[in-house]
Amino acid sequence: MRGPRYWALTGGWLAAALLLYPVAWALGLLVSNDYWFLPVGVRVAALLRVPVRWWWALLLGEYIAASATLVYFGGSFTPAGSIMANGVPWGLYALAVWLWRRQSAEELPRTPQSFAQLLMVGFAASALTAVNLVALRAIDGRLAGDSTIESLFGLLVGDFVGMVLLGPVLVQFGDPRAAWRQSRVWRDLAYSVVPLGIVLAVVASNQPQALPYVALFALGAPLYLARQSGWRGAALAFALVSAAVYATGRAHFSPQIASLLQFYLAVIGVAGLIFGSWVGFERRLRERMQRGLDELAEANARLQSQTAEMRELGRRLVRAQEDERQRIRADLRGELSQQITILGTQLSLLVRRVDRPELMAMLDELRTHVHALRDAADDCLENLQPRAMSSGGLAEALRGGPSARALSEAGVETRVTIEGDERRLAELDRMQAYRIVQHLMALAMRYSNAVLMEVRVVVGAGVPPEVELDIRLLCRSPLNLEAVRAESDLQAVRDRVFARGGQAHVEIEPSGGLRVVCRFEAGAAAV
Repeated sequence: MRGPRYWALTGGWLAAALLLYPVAWALGLLVSNDYWFLPVGVRVAALLRVPVRWWWALLLGEYIAASATLVYFGGSFTPAGSIMANGVPWGLYALAVWLWRRQSAEELPRTPQSFAQLLMVGFAASALTAVNLVALRAIDGRLAGDSTIESLFGLLVGDFVGMVLLGPVLVQFGDPRAAWRQSRVWRDLAYSVVPLGIVLAVVASNQPQALPYVALFALGAPLYLARQSGWRGAALAFALVSAAVYATGRAHFSPQIASLLQFYLAVIGVAGLIFGSWVGFERRLRERMQRGLDELAEANARLQSQTAEMRELGRRLVRAQEDERQRIRADLRGELSQQITILGTQLSLLVRRVDRPELMAMLDELRTHVHALRDAADDCLENLQPRAMSSGGLAEALRGGPSARALSEAGVETRVTIEGDERRLAELDRMQAYRIVQHLMALAMRYSNAVLMEVRVVVGAGVPPEVELDIRLLCRSPLNLEAVRAESDLQAVRDRVFARGGQAHVEIEPSGGLRVVCRFEAGAAAV
């Protein structure tokens, strides 16, 4: 059911089409002259602002305005002449606006391309209207004394200038960004149009023969407003400057100068509108880009903050792991080692008391298992906290650790080189490097085709020093990169490097082997 709002909108559009539009059309006709035909500007502005479903009311309003002006001036038209004088031109401009809307899908032009398209279809409508009106004059017998070409040119340019002069100003009514609502536009008008108007008045009073040249110079003001305020400011400036030029020069311009000035008005109007639309489009694009950059900067700041928090959490977790390893090692070393030693001693004493061969064989086997258990416990303690780290340094811990021995027993050779001064690294930094290599050694144990593991540790000369680990695993057959990346030990390496704010790069070399390069910045406060 149609409510009050629908009927209010319907009444508003009908009032605009049947009252405001005829009044504006008639006023435009009254102030039209040899330079422009202003009802065309009123017509195009109304077609742009009014929904298509109400265009029939605009056509009716135009007939009302045309009939009223004919009665006022005492003229008359036959029905066919009325259709050619008003119906056909209105239909041509309506078709032009409809085609432009269909092409651009915009209510008002916003880009230089859409402005140029609107002006082109408007120019085509002006040309066809000029042909129609020349034909009407020929039929009516009013073409005598004027050549057809001159009439076509005058009608075409007059309609087009009227559209360019008044249309862009009228379409701004109801727009919150209209030129007259911007203080900057009035300031720019005061700096440009007002002084030029004064100069035109002074020249017209004292040197009228120089007025055409000053008028041509004055018409450059819309280009300045286009640069400062976009097409809205350019449209207002173009209307004001054109009025000033006409007011000061109508008594001094010859027909030839008037025709030339009319053409120049069309060129300046088109140039100002397109240039102004380009300026506005470029500003909107720059603002949109700046908003995008600001949003990206905020997102990047949040990401950096979250990354820093995650790295700090990673550092704390790694530190907690190392502390827990030290505690477990201390507990095992104190309890497990003691119990294994006691068990070995008791077995040795028991061997001395047993004289039966079968029992002695069993006891010897038990002593062998106890020795193996002691070795396994030592390896476990070494993995938790390598003793060689404090005595022989990182290189000794990597070469003689349990992981390296396990690789050697599996037939995989291990080579370790240290470049730079290892003493510049804190104990926690060395432990970080040891754990990374330890994970990769555990990874190498799962590949039966591995033959050689090369470990190169580079300690940088900067402050704090940068640590680089270059680990290469050579294999008899090529490895699959995707399968390697899915390994948990490799993910553990990435996590450790990420916790230090570093980078880990994994690749399969042309020979088919695996290469892992890790870089992180050393620091005594992190692991």
